[in-house]
Amino acid sequence: MQTGNSFQATALTGVESGNLNAATAANFELDAQKQKEAVRKSRGFMLVGGGSFLGFLSVLLSILNPVPELFNVFLYGFTMLSICIILPGFYLLFERGE
Repeated sequence: MQTGNSFQATALTGVESGNLNAATAANFELDAQKQKEAVRKSRGFMLVGGGSFLGFLSVLLSILNPVPELFNVFLYGFTMLSICIILPGFYLLFERGE
């Protein structure tokens, strides 16, 4: 699987050498954009999934309260951390890549 930069380099060398026409080069560019978008979305899903799991763990540990001294850490610390992980994941999922 090629990255976006290698798609562009292949298209550029192909057009310069005369082996590719402009339409084929445009298809390479479109494939590169689709690849970047797929990688971006998969990273977003991983971040949202990991943050959601951490948030669920935070709620579960807050309810069960296995170590009473760490109640505030479970309730506020893990929740804040999970939100800080989820929000960049949402950004990667919903914002349009360039």
